[in-house]
Amino acid sequence: RSVARRKGQPLALSDALSELDSVIVSLMTLSGFALDGMTRDHGWRFLSMGRRIERLQWMCVALTQALLAPRESDLGWLLALADSILTYRARYVGQPDWLPVLDLLVRDETNPRSIAFQLYGLHDYLERIAAAVGYAGDERLEQAVAALRSLDPASDLQYGSR
Repeated sequence: RSVARRKGQPLALSDALSELDSVIVSLMTLSGFALDGMTRDHGWRFLSMGRRIERLQWMCVALTQALLAPRESDLGWLLALADSILTYRARYVGQPDWLPVLDLLVRDETNPRSIAFQLYGLHDYLERIAAAVGYAGDERLEQAVAALRSLDPASDLQYGSR
């Protein structure tokens, strides 16, 4: 709206970010209406699986980038990027540290932004599809779920851990 009125004039960064925020809110609202009205059939499940795969990939890339930073880096940006900063602050006192941040973003099954939440949801969708139509997956997802469940926070959720 206001961008259209300023044709030919340079747009300040703060105004551009404000416009983008407005567009994002509108698109999220539209997406919510569309998802609310969809029948929860196999097509919806496949759409949801795609969204979960995208979220998994995005979180893995974000975590990889965070692990490339120096050990003493502020992890607040990662929590903000993962929309998990409020959850972190509600659970932990003090500045973000590697173990609780990685636990929240990798292993926490209740955090919709975590790898575990997305992976377990994807696993559940595949099990439902398999029950309805037969075999619908391969062993790699089972191995990924098992590997995630076997992580030891004390040794695996530290800076520099593979």
